[in-house]
Amino acid sequence: MTRASKLSPVDWIQAAFRTLTERGIEQVKVEPLARELGVSKGSFYWHFSDRSALHAAMLQHWRQEATDNIIVQVERTADTPHRRLRTLVGLAAATAPKRYGGAGVESALRSWARHDSAAQATVTAVDDTRIRYVRTLFKAAGAPPAQARLSASTLYATLVGLDALPQHGVRLRESALNQVLDGLLEALTPP
Repeated sequence: MTRASKLSPVDWIQAAFRTLTERGIEQVKVEPLARELGVSKGSFYWHFSDRSALHAAMLQHWRQEATDNIIVQVERTADTPHRRLRTLVGLAAATAPKRYGGAGVESALRSWARHDSAAQATVTAVDDTRIRYVRTLFKAAGAPPAQARLSASTLYATLVGLDALPQHGVRLRESALNQVLDGLLEALTPP
């Protein structure tokens, strides 16, 4: 079995994310990716019809891995709204695996979305899903609807802002997110 036949679409997607993070979406091209993976371009075309198909697969994969699967994991591992929020903060603060480009991947995706309508639509849908989920957690923790909406937006905006500052390590991001979460949860408790 050759190296090319062992590669999966995910191998190509991961290589594409690394390139996106390091050099931008313009550099996510078939030939350089094939060189990085040590295979011919034919391996790429076994899985994808063209570069646009790879881009679409990247966006779908990111949505699944960085949003849908995280929500499932939070729901499975934490049993109260407060614990779910804490678990979510821990997962959100963690750096994306290096196989996906590491800490800069979310910022790179947002940069891509500024110039590409499909990426913009995906980022918007992901943001909406994430904020909606966090809002349900705040509601379950006792926040009235308006406060849950504001709390979810505040926590999420903090995460996006910290992601835009890649020099912040995981501990600093998690600490900052937990401080914001503490303040938001404290506001739920009557004085």
